Amino acid sequence: MIKVQSVKSIGLVAKAVRKQQRLDQKTVSLLSGNGVNFASSVENGKPSCEIARVLNLLHSLGIQVQLDLPDGVDESAIKAMLNKVDG
Repeated sequence: MIKVQSVKSIGLVAKAVRKQQRLDQKTVSLLSGNGVNFASSVENGKPSCEIARVLNLLHSLGIQVQLDLPDGVDESAIKAMLNKVDG
């Protein structure tokens, strides 16, 4: 697992994974349903990129995003809410 603390870091990880998979931005764009300009914006850490589209792009690269909750938070209650939303 890699800890990221900025949009720029997410972009750098996405770019590194894409290159290791020998994919170009056009291919990743097609796989994720986004344009090449968007893929470039993500890789360059543009802070205004829409999070749903970023998650979709990351998913198309096989990157899973997990949230590390602070101690004392009732994880089961949050999971129950998510099950209602995500099914």
